[in-house]
Amino acid sequence: MTQQTISETLFESYCQKHAICHSRIPTESDKRTPDYEIILKENLVISEVKQFDPTQEEVHLQKQLEEHGSTEVFGGKPGQRASQKIIDGTKQLRLLAKDKYPTLLILYNNVPITNRHVDPYAIKTAMYGLEEVVFAVPEETSVAPWVSDRRFGGRRRVTPSHNTTLSAVAVLYVNHNVGTPYLHIFHNIYAALPVNPEWLRNPETQHFKLEAKERDKKQFQEWIKV
Repeated sequence: MTQQTISETLFESYCQKHAICHSRIPTESDKRTPDYEIILKENLVISEVKQFDPTQEEVHLQKQLEEHGSTEVFGGKPGQRASQKIIDGTKQLRLLAKDKYPTLLILYNNVPITNRHVDPYAIKTAMYGLEEVVFAVPEETSVAPWVSDRRFGGRRRVTPSHNTTLSAVAVLYVNHNVGTPYLHIFHNIYAALPVNPEWLRNPETQHFKLEAKERDKKQFQEWIKV
């Protein structure tokens, strides 16, 4: 039996605290099945738990921080690692859930040096794409270019026709003052079978969705609490 990850232990603790019926899905040797079935207000939801562990670079940076109190400058493309988790997780969820059940992809950050893999902006760009600004350039050279649109661009993982099996991405956090796990759930506006926020209301859970599809073209869409 594979050793349980930190994220799986925390997720089970969260379920136990809130009396959420949950069970492990048996693994199959030739398939990468999802991790859990959970019951939310009598609704079966298929769930996959994934964890970000430190890369070699992040281990190096953590050592620098502990030894010197500072690190080299580091960064990366917004939402890059979360994007890959969505690709991998949705493939697993699709095996059991496509056209049958809502799904949750639960992400946990086990990287001490940074929280950037699971911050709300990373999740937004991983799901809907990198934000881009579109400039209109007039033929008349005396007229200055202007911003005609602000929108999502490339590297999107959910669209009206792609990864609609994914109902939401949930980020699992820990309140280190009391050791309590909690969830922020970011809903997929294109989900074929959404998770209703009313199925999971408690003090350790917050729900977010993207602003309306009919939007002001001069503004980026942001997460709003629901």
